[in-house]
Amino acid sequence: MASPQIENGFTKIANELLDALCCLQLSGHEWAIVHAVIRKTYGYNKKEDWMTNTQIMALTGQSQQKVSLAKKKLVEKNIVIENGNKTSVNKDYESWCRVTENDNSVIENGNKKLSKTVNTKESKYNITKDNKEEGIVDNSNTLVEKNVKVTDMADFNPLGAEIIHAMVNIDPKNKTYYGNKTQRAACDFLIEEYGLQETKNRILIINKTNGVPFFPTITTPVQLRDKWVQLEKAVERHKREAGTNSVAF
Repeated sequence: MASPQIENGFTKIANELLDALCCLQLSGHEWAIVHAVIRKTYGYNKKEDWMTNTQIMALTGQSQQKVSLAKKKLVEKNIVIENGNKTSVNKDYESWCRVTENDNSVIENGNKKLSKTVNTKESKYNITKDNKEEGIVDNSNTLVEKNVKVTDMADFNPLGAEIIHAMVNIDPKNKTYYGNKTQRAACDFLIEEYGLQETKNRILIINKTNGVPFFPTITTPVQLRDKWVQLEKAVERHKREAGTNSVAF
């Protein structure tokens, strides 16, 4: 059983900075990078330090692609600073850029709205009024059923349709979910948190594990989102007990 003690080392961080971090809305990958940067700097009583993506990968357990992408986003938001080969957390939290959940405007400097807002999700995903009536069509040739009635689908990543399409092989009922906001929101979370390809790979696993003892039953994107960790632990257990890598991610 883990029993951390400050006698074995601790990280000193200003409460004011910690309070500001508590207000941030970041993805799991971005939070992991922030914590890694804090550990590599304040954890060694340094304001900044030279750290490679390989070092961050070792701390977070994330792939190089996810580390690079998450760190890039944090730099763009001015939360993490790269000064040559050195990296640090930007202590000037009033200069951080944030995107709120219910507002597409960029917020900075004590919650003052910038006069220039970021692109809306509709323009980001290249969805027009015409193609919303016919079904989602974008430049990535996303798989979508043309006759599905779509309501406010400009709010969702069209790549989520590929997840639903893959889930149809698990349960045909999923073909009715292209226009379901709850399921599409789950698809967006999966893409943001794990990536499209990794999510589709996980769906292939589900096709083998549904109905198997100790494995969770997953038939929808929402269930995949909510039971992702449970499925991962079940697969690891299976690998240990079987002594094989026959089921892997």
